[in-house]
Amino acid sequence: MTTFFIPAVAGLYHDMPFSFPRLYLALGVTTIRTTGSMEPYTDLEIKKAVDAGKIPGPKINATGPYMEGEGIPLLQLHQLTGPDDASRTVEYWMAEGARSFKVYNYITRAELKAVIDTAHKHGIKVTGHLCSIGFREAAELGIDDLEHGLTVDTEFHPEKKPDVCPNPNQAAAAAAKLEVASEPIQTTIKALIAKHVAVTSTLPVFEQFVPSRPDVPQKALDMLSDDARKAYQANRARIAQNKESPWPTMFQREMEFEQAFVKAEERCLPDSIRQVSAALLPASATCARLNCWWNQASRRSKPSRLQR
Repeated sequence: MTTFFIPAVAGLYHDMPFSFPRLYLALGVTTIRTTGSMEPYTDLEIKKAVDAGKIPGPKINATGPYMEGEGIPLLQLHQLTGPDDASRTVEYWMAEGARSFKVYNYITRAELKAVIDTAHKHGIKVTGHLCSIGFREAAELGIDDLEHGLTVDTEFHPEKKPDVCPNPNQAAAAAAKLEVASEPIQTTIKALIAKHVAVTSTLPVFEQFVPSRPDVPQKALDMLSDDARKAYQANRARIAQNKESPWPTMFQREMEFEQAFVKAEERCLPDSIRQVSAALLPASATCARLNCWWNQASRRSKPSRLQR
């Protein structure tokens, strides 16, 4: 239930425990996954209150706190000290009620492996917004899902070092220079599908960084507080003034990547599932999440994503 934040900026971030559950439900969302938490106890208590019928809200898959390594400039996040700490942290929050985990920008490969192994031992899935680890590396380690797509995959940065988060903007710009049909990106897509890794599309988040994209409707602005509306308008003004922004290219490349990912997935789907996916997925592929999850022969410890 945490407001969106930029991890490279230090600060304290607050939850919105009253408005968020009600807004989700009012907009027709009946089930959510929190995907990382700044205040995990708050989210768990919200879930309990919703389940008990004490407050309105959607069904909640409450994620544990962000599983993060050393270097994040956010004082609210615990910085893991190694694999043992990662395993202990997962075990603790599972006992408290967390039913999924999200790893974050500065986590090491050893810590990520510990998180995944511990979570999978209990049938819990792991997603990630990564920077220190590339998508192919994460897939090999067994991650279930990757957030945001190509724009945060740092493996294409020419100076990427193991377990080190490079400048995210430079990494995204490096990926944007590659054609989606190129060998490096196609290899990544094939690796994700082979390892049954889903990709969560967040195009609405990235769209706000593109000056040419439509602004939000006035009726939406009217619902914001004065401070929130002014902050949004000031940010849009800054974006419009940045004539050298890489985001128009990056946003286009991300859409192309998601389309290619969905098409590649659909080639390995049975005809019955392919027909359903073709009916449900929009042409812009804003929900690139279908994978070959019916084939569980080699990964019996992981329940099908289609069973969520």
